[in-house]
Amino acid sequence: MVTTAVAAVAGAVPPPRKAKAVTVATTPPPTLTRRQLLAAVATASTLRTVAASAAAPRFAEIPGSGVVKALDLREGSGEIPAVGDQVAIHYYGRLAAKQGWRFDSTYDHKDETNDPMPFVFTLGSVKVIPGMEAAVKSMRVGGLRRVIIPPSQGYQNTSQEPIPPNFFDRQRLFTTIFNPTLLANGEDSTLAYSQPIQDSTSNVPCEHTPRVNGKIPDFNNATIDHESLLERLGTYGLAEYQIEGDGNCQFRALADQIFRNPDYHKHVRKAVVKQLKEFRKHYEGYVPMEYKVYLKKMKRSGEWGDHVTLQAAADRSFG
Repeated sequence: MVTTAVAAVAGAVPPPRKAKAVTVATTPPPTLTRRQLLAAVATASTLRTVAASAAAPRFAEIPGSGVVKALDLREGSGEIPAVGDQVAIHYYGRLAAKQGWRFDSTYDHKDETNDPMPFVFTLGSVKVIPGMEAAVKSMRVGGLRRVIIPPSQGYQNTSQEPIPPNFFDRQRLFTTIFNPTLLANGEDSTLAYSQPIQDSTSNVPCEHTPRVNGKIPDFNNATIDHESLLERLGTYGLAEYQIEGDGNCQFRALADQIFRNPDYHKHVRKAVVKQLKEFRKHYEGYVPMEYKVYLKKMKRSGEWGDHVTLQAAADRSFG
């Protein structure tokens, strides 16, 4: 299920036709269903005011929206946009299936003057998820709204907007939403948002579904994502360390962290393979091939490591 919150403020961007400036943000409701997407449009001060004044908020279904529910936090005083109008919105997007992970926010996208850049689209263009259209076109400019969007009105394919600009955020979002295991489980298994995920699912068996990137990011996306990574490292006073890309990069990186010398990668690979052999039952279910074949591959120098070898390295004592 998708949850979204929408708010509108006047005069955000000049449109080709009539302009309606809308702001959208996302925050999670108390109890959500898997694949829910939360969007709430509000500033911190607005959210604090709402929390104090509305102890028990009540969502209401938007007529003709396909069960999209909305909670108006502030009524707008402007016009209601019509199909064909261009609107500009700000939003916070959260994914309930990842414990409320915030997958995107327009407030993170800044222009040359360091002001947040709104998401602009034309109502009725069918380029955005239906739930967001339903939320925006039933609002007045200047309003503030929190919206819950069901899966049927959320992302139906990977080309629908809004799309996180960061490649890894897009991959994480879409591999979660379109995960075959989650889809097979249906929408009846709800999660209590106030409780840790493991409390609800720790004893529930589920088949492992390997996640594979659909395509390699193009040069522009890869460059932008790399620059974003460098900025994040700088925030924590860290620096990038280049590891030789010869197929042993995971093991070289581990060797550098454990022994302060990437040349010990063969020793790390040997220890990881030994861990995989000795504790086969812990890892076999996560390997998408015959386990003996997998071990034989991982013994070879130059064979890329994966999430299983990384976990085995974390479980192994290198004392």
